[in-house]
Amino acid sequence: MEDAEKILSETAKLCRLDFLWKGIGGCRAACGFSPEHTLHCSRFCREVKKNKTRLERCIRNDNQLLVEKIGTVRAPFLHRCHAGVSEIVIPLFNGKQELEVVLLGIFREENAHCPYRSLELLYRQLPLKKGCAVAAAMEIFPPLCRILLERREQKNLQDLGTRISDSRIRQSVVYLERNMMNPVSAEQMASEVFLSKSRFLHLFKAETGYSWQEYLLRKRMEKAAGLLRDTDLSISSVMEKCGMRDQSHFGMMFRRCSGYSPLVYRKKFRAKRNA
Repeated sequence: MEDAEKILSETAKLCRLDFLWKGIGGCRAACGFSPEHTLHCSRFCREVKKNKTRLERCIRNDNQLLVEKIGTVRAPFLHRCHAGVSEIVIPLFNGKQELEVVLLGIFREENAHCPYRSLELLYRQLPLKKGCAVAAAMEIFPPLCRILLERREQKNLQDLGTRISDSRIRQSVVYLERNMMNPVSAEQMASEVFLSKSRFLHLFKAETGYSWQEYLLRKRMEKAAGLLRDTDLSISSVMEKCGMRDQSHFGMMFRRCSGYSPLVYRKKFRAKRNA
C-alpha cells in the first residue's frame, strides 16, 4: 500500500491538504496506511484533545456523527467539527455497505470560527480554503480514492493467493470480508463458487484451518471487538454491522471469544484508553 499512500500524499500536498484514510468505525489496521495517515495529529488537533471534554467531542465526531452522516449522505460532503475546522469527507462503499472513509483537511472556511479562545492563534494558522478550492478537491479526489482502493484490494487478493491456493475458497473469503453484515450460509457460498456444500466445507477447512462456521464467527467477533473499542455505536448497531440479529446469542458468542460481555469489553478498553 506504500505506492498508493505516496500517490495520495503527493496529490494532497499539491492542494495543501492533509489526508486520513480509515475504516468506518475506526478499524484503522484494515486499511493498510501508516498512523500518520489514520489519526488526526496536526498541532491544532493535538491541542484540542488535551482537554478531556474536547477529546470526548472529537471521539463522538469521528466515531458517531461522521458515521451517521456517511450512512445518510452516501456521497462526498464537507464537514465542520466542534472545533470550527472543516474536512472533505469521501466515503468508499462496497455496494450498500460503507467500507472506509478518506478525510481531506483540516482547514478554515471563510465564515467559520473557533469556539475555543485559547486555541485562536493556532486556528488562524490553519490554511484558509475558499469554496472554489473545496469544490475542485471534491471533484479530483473521489475517483482517485476509488482507484487506489481497487489497487489495494487487488494486492490483498494477490497476498491471499499465497496463503490460500484454491481460487474458489479465496473467492469465498473475499466475499465474506465484503458482506459481513449480511446473512451468509455455506449453501449460498458453495453455490456461488459452483461446489457442492460438502465439497466446499471440506476445501474450506483444508485451506483456512477453520470450519466455515468457526471462520465466520471469528471474523464477526473481530469486527465487533473493533467497533466496541473504537466507536460509540450501540450494541444493537454493532450486532447489525456484524451480521448478527439475536442479542443473547451475540453476547454469548462474544463472551466465548473474548472472555468478556460486550458491555464489559467496551468499558475495559475505554478505561485503558483514558488511563
